Amino acid sequence: MPEQAKPAVKEPPREQHQGRPSQRMNPIIPGLLFAIMLGALSWFLGGWLPRLGGVTIAILLGITAGNLLPRATRFNQGARVAEKQILPIAIALLGVELQLASLATLGPSAAFVILVTLITSFGASLLIGPRLGYTREFSLLIGAGNGICGSSAVAATSQAIDAKETDIGISISVVNLLGT
Repeated sequence: MPEQAKPAVKEPPREQHQGRPSQRMNPIIPGLLFAIMLGALSWFLGGWLPRLGGVTIAILLGITAGNLLPRATRFNQGARVAEKQILPIAIALLGVELQLASLATLGPSAAFVILVTLITSFGASLLIGPRLGYTREFSLLIGAGNGICGSSAVAATSQAIDAKETDIGISISVVNLLGT
């Protein structure tokens, strides 16, 4: 009698833990940790160099890291999460600091000055920017950054108008350089 073939028994898949630890972790972790490290270092250095400020230092460190580590793609996903998901939340929390009650205590003349400043900043950027060859989006980012509150306004506005990455980066740099 011929032998009958035994049915193939599938073994449960074995977990493979090969490679470096950084290959096994969530791909956003390295970029988030790097962004947190740059932020903490910028905050620390900003205490030592108050005239320059932590935000300007963070921008300079980011530019430096971006040019020194152009092929370090392991940071890309985490950096995108920090920029697209965490930064808008941070901006919203920053905006909570300026409450309507605080504005009310300043009085109507201060509110008028703020309104005129915003209209002037946005109006000038929308009138002058296109004449200099800049896009409407870039002009709006510059107007928001200079008229409202710098980098956080640029970041918040960029989400609303779906601005290009290069426009966001350049306008944040320009606003911070003009503000220092």
